[in-house]
Amino acid sequence: MKQLRILLVVLLGTAIYGVAIADELLIGSWESNKGERIDILDGFKPNTGPVITYKKGEVNDITTWKIDPSSKELKIQYSSSKYSKSDDGGSFEWNSRTWTKSRNLETKGIANLKLDVDAFIDGLVGHSWSANSSKTGTVEFARTFSNTEGIVVRFDQEDALKALTNWGVASGTLKIGSVVYLEARITPEYLIGVDKNDGFIVLNKGDIRTEGSRTTMVDAREEFLAAMTTGAWLQAGGYSPDSVHRFRPIEGDLKGRVFKEVKSKLTDTSVWEFSPATGALKIGYTEYNGGMTVDKLLVFLKKDGNQISYLRDSSIDEKRFTTADVKVIDVSERTAPKIIEAVARQLSYGSQYTLFEFNEDDRTGYVHEWNSYPFQITGQTLESGNWGTYKHIYIVEDYVAFDGRKGRKIDLRQSRLRPKSDHEAQADAEKAKLQLTEMQKGRVNLRIIRMDGSEETIPLPISSLADLKSIVVIAE
Repeated sequence: MKQLRILLVVLLGTAIYGVAIADELLIGSWESNKGERIDILDGFKPNTGPVITYKKGEVNDITTWKIDPSSKELKIQYSSSKYSKSDDGGSFEWNSRTWTKSRNLETKGIANLKLDVDAFIDGLVGHSWSANSSKTGTVEFARTFSNTEGIVVRFDQEDALKALTNWGVASGTLKIGSVVYLEARITPEYLIGVDKNDGFIVLNKGDIRTEGSRTTMVDAREEFLAAMTTGAWLQAGGYSPDSVHRFRPIEGDLKGRVFKEVKSKLTDTSVWEFSPATGALKIGYTEYNGGMTVDKLLVFLKKDGNQISYLRDSSIDEKRFTTADVKVIDVSERTAPKIIEAVARQLSYGSQYTLFEFNEDDRTGYVHEWNSYPFQITGQTLESGNWGTYKHIYIVEDYVAFDGRKGRKIDLRQSRLRPKSDHEAQADAEKAKLQLTEMQKGRVNLRIIRMDGSEETIPLPISSLADLKSIVVIAE
């Protein structure tokens, strides 16, 4: 009976504190007589766990250690040999090296996910985290639509956005992105998790942090829409460049456009609309039944439970946009001058350019759309990254054929197409920049309506009604 009680105490101690290593004296930070370093952490099952390996002082890898208790053999990554400890546990022999303990790793104060969900989540969101590499930045967990789910924000060394992923806790497991960790715990120094393939995640605990203020679409609609339409929002591109999203009210406070840009190129435009009747927000063809801001995060909840998240773009001025910032032009022959001012300039969508060219009557004209790709002839090859690479060009009748299937016709029709010189292109770009600056300036116009119904708009030399004390009409 006494032996049974001792066994129960050992098992309970393992369950409570999460220390599953067969040889607890191996837990710690070790340095070899050849200047190497390994940090051996306790795992979730006997005789296995995570280990951080270092090379030249930098983290080299996070891998798995395993012990064969029968042969006293320790395997770390691809290295495997027998080990022997010193009597005081301050060193051990392994892999033809003497390893001396340089630091103990704290095992008390552990928040185990399976034993205390609330304590684990509080620790998860209550600290910043960092991956075990000086090449990566911080990781932050934020709760969103419930206490057990949220968004993970990863930053690089320069605190620029690296990734936005979802996290959630259910049935004692932790899911980050698409990876499910069957066991997870927070120690005084680390967040440790293990997946079904015995793959480990190890994050270093950082500073204490607060999740910041939150505003929900359901409880505080006006505040939420105001935050959404302020400044710009980032989505991480992964292996592609990040995208910038600007939500702007257009038709009214509850309906507008979201403009998506990649490398300052407009790549998508969608209509967003909030329905007070249903409490849902629709963006394009997708309907969201939840939305919130959490500190610098903007998060939407889809009907299937998936979350779409954005991070505030700190490089963009946090100006709130309202319908007062929108200039509306009702199309008519009388408003042709305003239409010319708005669209008679180079417009773009992705790599495609659009230009409205007006005739002298200021009412008719041509809409041009084209793509421009750089090319070069090097050696025996004509190469354009977007248009193709060719070694031969063939001419027959009025056709030009290139290697492969590409062919073109020599077109003798009248065309408005004309390429620009470098000087013209630069001058037009500078002119467009000045025109855009002028368009964005506030202005006050005087509209005159004559007895015959005709109208005329006269710009006044002021930018705001606040500059106007009075106006007097003098007939001579």
